[in-house]
Amino acid sequence: SMIILSYLCVFRFCRERDYSGTAQIAPAAGLFLLGVLAGWCNENTSGGLILLSLIWTCFYVYEKKRVRIWMLTGELGALTGFLFMALAPGNSARMGLMEEAHTGLMAIASRWLKCTLSIYHHFFILLALCMITLVIVRLQKGAFSYSRNMLLFLFTAAATCYALVLTPEPVARAYFGAGIFLMIGCIQGIVDVSDRGLYIRAAKLSAAGIFALYFAFTYLESGADLARIHREYEERYVYIEKQKAAGESRITVPLLRPGFETRYSDAYNSDFAESSEYWVNITVAQYYDLESISAVPREEWTEY
Repeated sequence: SMIILSYLCVFRFCRERDYSGTAQIAPAAGLFLLGVLAGWCNENTSGGLILLSLIWTCFYVYEKKRVRIWMLTGELGALTGFLFMALAPGNSARMGLMEEAHTGLMAIASRWLKCTLSIYHHFFILLALCMITLVIVRLQKGAFSYSRNMLLFLFTAAATCYALVLTPEPVARAYFGAGIFLMIGCIQGIVDVSDRGLYIRAAKLSAAGIFALYFAFTYLESGADLARIHREYEERYVYIEKQKAAGESRITVPLLRPGFETRYSDAYNSDFAESSEYWVNITVAQYYDLESISAVPREEWTEY
């Protein structure tokens, strides 16, 4: 996300400075290289980056009746990096392992529904805030063009989400980039609301304070859970290494404690299983050159 947003920031900076003539050489080279990196980051988020910068370019061409070299090289670099990632052999191998219940149009409809429900579950509060700010801007007699930046980021977020319709089983982390675009659009919407009137200023400052407070408590609680999960993983790996050094080839480890689960970690979804035939168990056993690894519930564990 940092690389992708860096590209967008530099692209927007160059657009506002409107570099022309020989002054375009450095931005053109820099945006091409940064574009390759940004396009190579993540399938749907990098696609959103290419879409948003292309829309900015189209707006520029429509308003200025010209195009700059650094716009073209930036898009070319982003597209090049995206193709490096999309055409990698690992992608086709991974796609071949994915299975789904439906085929044809039913599969597309099923994926679309899953994406829509994921947007609802992950982003409803942000979407509600965007709608509130848009309504307030309209009530303040602001034209839709005044909210153009917010609407562009909302559109990019939606495109980034629904691009996952192209994949059989999108995972929750694939929505991360869309969430970044959506948060930027939400913040832009809050900025678009005029501060005229005491109540509007009070609402904006209060909302910022409430969200900051909620973030602090969430960060504290989830940060502690992440530290506990990390400790449990490290304890197990140390135990596996000690057992291997002692000559054991069939090792049993404890599962993660259920009390530390947090939605900000995928550790429980990728934890060991009791059966040594589970893919995580097999992979870790291969990594440590062991015969097998199995697991038991934590309450049944007494070794440490």
